[in-house]
Amino acid sequence: MVKHIVFGVERDIDIYADVFPTEEELEEMESRLPGCEHGWFDSVDNGLQLHYRKFLPAGPPKGIIIWMHGVQTHCGRAHILKDGRKINMALLSDRVVHQEGYALYAFDMTGHGYSEGSRFLVKSTVKQDYLNFVKLVVDDNNNENNDDNNIPLFLMGESFGGNLTLQIGRYYQDHPDETPKGFAGIILVAAAIYGYQIFFPVDLALKYFLTPFVPRLRPPEILPNPVAPSMLWRDPEVLYINAQEKRVTEMWLEPAERHSNLQTSSTLIEAMKYVRNECIPDFKGPFCILHGTSDRAVPIAGALEYFVEQVATPEPDRAVKRVGGAYHDLLGDPTAEENLDFILEWVKKRIEIMAKK
Repeated sequence: MVKHIVFGVERDIDIYADVFPTEEELEEMESRLPGCEHGWFDSVDNGLQLHYRKFLPAGPPKGIIIWMHGVQTHCGRAHILKDGRKINMALLSDRVVHQEGYALYAFDMTGHGYSEGSRFLVKSTVKQDYLNFVKLVVDDNNNENNDDNNIPLFLMGESFGGNLTLQIGRYYQDHPDETPKGFAGIILVAAAIYGYQIFFPVDLALKYFLTPFVPRLRPPEILPNPVAPSMLWRDPEVLYINAQEKRVTEMWLEPAERHSNLQTSSTLIEAMKYVRNECIPDFKGPFCILHGTSDRAVPIAGALEYFVEQVATPEPDRAVKRVGGAYHDLLGDPTAEENLDFILEWVKKRIEIMAKK
């Protein structure tokens, strides 16, 4: 690993010193996220230091939204396009916090963004990190506002982050004594519920013979890259600034035309099996789900359509949006603002319902 000074502290971040963002580049990227506060907490994976972001509104928050990113990206991915439109975290933080008055929290999973850990290597321990982060957020809000943890709390994730969010939602259903008092539902944005399939012998070899011994090895071509940039963005400008601009790809903060690693591939495959077999059947919690009809990374038929058909959530607690023509990154899509409008409308309705109970 390499020691870097980032946000005023020294951290062991797996990015070479000669390509790590300079102070000027960090300042420019952070300028897209006004009001962002930074913090750190311990991962269950060997105590690695995980970076998180916190955005608070000017007054007491109406609710809390926790955002969970996907693989090969980070919680601070934020861009402002040539026409002035904001996308991803720039859009989220502006609308959710500064315009609507919610608190917004997000963390970088191990090996992503400014968190410690092998680059882009994801283990199943990320689920427990997510659970611990929710506890941190609830406690932090209680200290800030002294409201006895009753503030409405929403968990929101994209891609693999959506998969994890669904896992947490089901965990709370099965463990009500561990559920935060104000927990109000989950928001799934292009959730990785179903992806590419591999033959059983390959799955067996990956899980038991390859990943345990060479976790950082790049996967063979038989395993397609689940985050190939061409599968994520249909807007050429967004594709370029995320994955083709040379300096951006050098920093190892964003996806690029490269495979992940065996450990991450194995974790993704097992996570998709887990949510389909263990989380979705008899899931009863409130949810808002969005998916692009042209998503090739996570096809909608095996994700949104499968989810809404299989879960047991009552109709009034569901919100479903099929985004015509959209690829995988719905908050970087030309429809990003419309998609966020849909989410926030559902959040408001959920808060109204909870207030009447």
